[in-house]
Amino acid sequence: MDTALTVSPQDAFFIEYYREKKGAKSRSAVIREALRLLRETTLEEERAAGTRPYPGS
Repeated sequence: MDTALTVSPQDAFFIEYYREKKGAKSRSAVIREALRLLRETTLEEERAAGTRPYPGS
């Protein structure tokens, strides 16, 4: 599935900076890593609060 994202110039710069610094294969790989970390953090917060994890976790 392809999805287009619009980001600010500052975010675009950071994505490219991170891609080069970490050797990510693509900007999409950087976004996938960011989403993985966001999912992980959200799940940890929900577990700590004793709430039901988000769907698909």
